[in-house]
Amino acid sequence: MYKSSRSGLKTNLGNIKRDLFKLHDEDLAINDIVAAAEVFLEACTDDEKSKVCYHIDSPEWRTWSNPEFLLSDKGVRLDECPLHLRVAVLDVLRASLSPEGYKKAISAMRINHFLGELVEAPRIMNEYSYNFVLFGMPSASRPWGFQLYGHHLCLNIFLYRRQIVISPWFTGAEPNFIDTGPYAGTRILHEEERLGLELMQGLSPQDQNAAQIYKDMHDAAMSEGRWNADDQRHLCGAYRDNSIVPYEGVVVSSLSDSNQNLVWQILEQYLTYLPSMSRRTRIEQCKHFAHETFFSWIGSFGSDDPFYYRIQSPIVVVEFDHHSGVFLTNEEPAKFHIHTLLRTPNAGDYGMALRPLIPPAQTVFKAIPRT
Repeated sequence: MYKSSRSGLKTNLGNIKRDLFKLHDEDLAINDIVAAAEVFLEACTDDEKSKVCYHIDSPEWRTWSNPEFLLSDKGVRLDECPLHLRVAVLDVLRASLSPEGYKKAISAMRINHFLGELVEAPRIMNEYSYNFVLFGMPSASRPWGFQLYGHHLCLNIFLYRRQIVISPWFTGAEPNFIDTGPYAGTRILHEEERLGLELMQGLSPQDQNAAQIYKDMHDAAMSEGRWNADDQRHLCGAYRDNSIVPYEGVVVSSLSDSNQNLVWQILEQYLTYLPSMSRRTRIEQCKHFAHETFFSWIGSFGSDDPFYYRIQSPIVVVEFDHHSGVFLTNEEPAKFHIHTLLRTPNAGDYGMALRPLIPPAQTVFKAIPRT
């Protein structure tokens, strides 16, 4: 049921739905992003450039992962590179994301540092234990992108002119709140949690029954492969680019206006990394497919219960999951350990659906002088 497909990136039946994604102007501040990336490259040594620069079509796009140990070591490591290079990477990130998206990413990194201190493993998990990789060369007129990945934060960003794709991404936290130290009060993923629970609790009993695909977080009724020790209930994590994920749950267009509005609020949270105009564009695309958008749930839905939910449409797939402990001691899923991710189905990840639409680079031929 949940299997690989050679036909494309994240489909619900195995056939890519075409013509969903178009080239258009999102008023992205591409010149600022390019300038920040060029500063980074100028600060790199030749050896660092050889490690960080990949072709725009490199398969290494797909070798990101979110564990604390590296499955693929490429690019520059922020906790091992010189300070000026680290600052330059963060400036690229700041220029690319919305202000609130940048704050969320930095908060995830700080929480990772907090966890490293809690379990006395700061060399493995710290604020800068992340790799940065460039794909293509920074340009205001040609496609390129970059990747930042490490424990509990993985961002894949594709850029073309004034348009941006941030997908796939993964964001997690264990715990999701810092209660001591210089960053005390930092919290992430609580709005995604609150809004998801509010939606499920606000459904009619009939819709709750349709949405709840499994009653237990590790349900005996789950088919083989539906749960695994690494991703637990997630279906769209790292190294799952080519897969078929069937629609499940209740269709969003059948819900009340207030509950549909909660769905769009949830997607607003998941799209928060995008700059404002890009985010509005994506939300409008999602609303257009409300009739083909599904909300599904695993677990109970009391106020203190851990849970999983997924919102899936032709435009976006988002997942939320309360996990059992990896470094902390909870054997069962707990509400302070959260994994979230976003995919763009139908070949949208990594800007793949846009790439065939981009005109080829023009070749300039110089006239040969007559002799």
